[in-house]
Amino acid sequence: VNRSWRAVKRYLGWFNPIRQFRFLFELFSHKVLRWFSMVILIAMFVANILVVALSGHPFYAVTLAGMLLTVGLALYGASLDGKNRPIPKLVYLPYYFFLVNYAALLGIWDETRGVRHAVWNHVRDS
Repeated sequence: VNRSWRAVKRYLGWFNPIRQFRFLFELFSHKVLRWFSMVILIAMFVANILVVALSGHPFYAVTLAGMLLTVGLALYGASLDGKNRPIPKLVYLPYYFFLVNYAALLGIWDETRGVRHAVWNHVRDS
C-alpha cells in the first residue's frame, strides 16, 4: 500500500478526468477506498455512537452493538494470535479483516511520513 499510494499521488496529475473518467473512477473505487477502509470504519463507528446518543433509536443501538461485537471478536482473535492455539473462524474473519485494514492504514501513514520500505528479490531454486 505504501508504494502504491506513493505512485497514485505522484502520477494522478497526469490523467485527464474527462477523458479517463472510467479509469480514475475504478482506481478510486477499487484501490483508494479500500486503502482508506480503516479511516472510513472509524468515522462510521464515531458517527454511530453520536447517532445512538442523540436519537436513542433502537435500530442504531443494534447497529452499534453489531459493530462492538465485531471489534470485540477481532480483539479476541488478536489475543489468540501467536499462542499456538487455533483461532475459530467466527473470530478469525473479523480479526483478519481489521488486521489487513490496519496494515493498509499504517502503510499510508508511513508514506505520508516519507518512510520507504525495501523490496527484495526472491531467491529461486534452479
